[in-house]
Parts: sequence; C-alpha cells; structure tokens
Amino acid sequence: MPDLLLVNTHSRRTNARKTAAIAARIAAAGRAVDVRETRSVDEARALVRGAVEGGLERVWVAGGDGAVNSVVPVLAGSRTALAVIPLGTGNVLARELRVPIRWQRAVDALLCGETRVTDLGEANGRLFVLFIGFGFDAEVVRRVGARLKAWIGRMEFFRAAVCASLTYSPFDIEIQTEDATIRHRAWMALVTNTPRYAGVLNLVPNADPADGILDIWIATAEPPGPRSHRAFFAQGLDRLLLRRPMGGERLYQCRSARVTCRPEVSMQADGEPFGRGDVEIRLRPSALRLVVPRALPWE
Repeated sequence: MPDLLLVNTHSRRTNARKTAAIAARIAAAGRAVDVRETRSVDEARALVRGAVEGGLERVWVAGGDGAVNSVVPVLAGSRTALAVIPLGTGNVLARELRVPIRWQRAVDALLCGETRVTDLGEANGRLFVLFIGFGFDAEVVRRVGARLKAWIGRMEFFRAAVCASLTYSPFDIEIQTEDATIRHRAWMALVTNTPRYAGVLNLVPNADPADGILDIWIATAEPPGPRSHRAFFAQGLDRLLLRRPMGGERLYQCRSARVTCRPEVSMQADGEPFGRGDVEIRLRPSALRLVVPRALPWE
C-alpha cells in the first residue's frame, strides 16, 4: 500500500516541479507514494482520515506548521506515522525533530529514519505536539503578518518581536496542576512537551516527549528576572545568541493544568495563534507516531 504525500499548495516554498521531485525521491528509495495536493484543512483531514482507515504506514506532509498541525488530530491515536517535509516559513516541528530544512536532505533523513511514539498535549480540546505559549512569544506570533511573512520569511518574526518589545508588559499567571498552585509575575510561559523551543533554544534540557509528563517554563518578572520590557528583550536576545540563561527562569512539571493569566494575554500553540483566555491542559500519552532522523537525541 503506497504512502500518502500531502502537499500544501498555499506553502510559500511549494510548486509542481518540487512536488514531482519529492515524490520521485521517495519512490526511488522503494516506497510507493500517492501524491495529493490540498487547498484546505478539511480536504487535508479527509485525505489523512482515509489513510488512517486504510491502515497506511506513513503520511508525508510537505508544507509549513499550519499544514502539519491541521492533520495531527486525525493521526492522534492511530498506527499511521507522520513524516514532515519542511516547506513553510517557521517549520517549528521540523526544527524540533532535527529534520533538515532543505527538502532533499529532509526526505533522505526521513527515508533512513525511524518511527518514535510521542506524547501530545491538549489545550481546550486543541492538540499540540510541542508547546503552548503564553505572553510575549504568543504576542509576536499574533503580530506576524501573513503577507510580510510570505515576502521576507523568518525576518518577519524578528520584526514582530521588535515591535512587541517596545510596549509589552508582564502579567500575572496562575497554574493549577494536580499537585500544586504556581503563581508568578511573568513575561512569558510555556507548557511544553519537548526540550527545545522552536528547535533553537534548549529551555528544558531534561524534557522527554515520551515520558508522560509536560514541563512548565516561566520567564518571571520578579527578582532576579528582568523588570523592564527593554531588559527582558535584551536578555531574550542574549539567550538566543549566546545561549546564556535568563534571570528568573523557573521550571515545573505536570500532567494536567489550568492556566489563568491576568490580564488575559495572547496564546500560541505550536507556533500558531491560539486566542486568549483560561486554558485547561491535559496530557495525551503515547498519542502520536512520528518519523524522525536517527540522530534525534530523544532517549
């Protein structure tokens, strides 16, 4: 039975020639592949649902984070594995999985890769593979303009971050877990399933996507954390460029949590806007099969 290759026609890095080349590269490795172009979330989910019901071993998704995230709910709990070919702008999941960004290398790495089972998180019914974020990073995601992103790529995230940093203020966060109540004045917070943030910053070094636990990372606005928006942005750049910890970083763990932010702040899930408001989070253990490069350091 052939693999299914879904190609997001709205991705900024896709075209008919590249689609044909991707399919040919997969087929040359001895894997038959059925190529389908998708133009909507409903269309993509219907195709993946058919693949799951048909018992397909693997679904390849060539596109950005939006295309990948749209099919995760259908694949969750099934025996069909997800293989990500990064053709978007951020490619957050691909970077976290250490999938090469060049599509040729990505296909080769996944053809020689292995299937791993990972936990998922669920926030107000929305599944996430990596993390849900509150505060500054989510505000950056909210400010990213689709047209500018299509034009200047990842630089649009930097532009949005600079704009957000000019006026951004901390907020009060309360996280009620199964074991404790956590309260802080914070700049941003993550409930995460993986060690790295966007495949770049190793925020939670001991996190394991298959350990049945979600990790909580908070950048506080309390001593010794940064007390002004300029200091927070400067320390964030330092963290990004030099990999030095920020003052006031706090780590916790949970399997379920209720998160309340006052005032309400922007939220993002796996790099996509997720609105505002209170959130109920729970763990979905061993819920998703992923095809990953063999060098991926998940133990």
